[in-house]
Amino acid sequence: MDSITGMKQLLKSLEDFPKQIQKNVMSGAVRAAAAEIAKEAKAKVPKKTGNLKKFIGIVKRRSAKKAEIRFSITPLKNKYLPNVSYSKLKKERRLGGYYGHMVEFGTSHSAARPFMLPAFKTKGKDAIKICRKYIAKRLDAEIVKARR
Repeated sequence: MDSITGMKQLLKSLEDFPKQIQKNVMSGAVRAAAAEIAKEAKAKVPKKTGNLKKFIGIVKRRSAKKAEIRFSITPLKNKYLPNVSYSKLKKERRLGGYYGHMVEFGTSHSAARPFMLPAFKTKGKDAIKICRKYIAKRLDAEIVKARR
């Protein structure tokens, strides 16, 4: 119950700041929470070649509502890998995690081996705590900036 009360107080404090700062703080908080779940998903992904693990990432999504902030934790179809040429990736058939949904939900030929949902169930509460800590830290930094 304390965490919900603490979160409500943080969000109320955040309302005192301009809209752009509110958006930046909340966007960073949601991204930090998503990173925790993505890290757990990478730990839980079945490791046949290790390719899918490399391509799990966080993507900011557009929303119809301006006040809404959305991020997805998803196997990316293509991802820039530093110091690796496209031709080498193509040759090694490592062009993305396009098949992540097939691993998660299964196909007519293979059984489901979920990794995203278990990661969310395992780290969901921790992600909320991380979000709360991030907001508190950023609010303190924004207050210091405002005093200058």
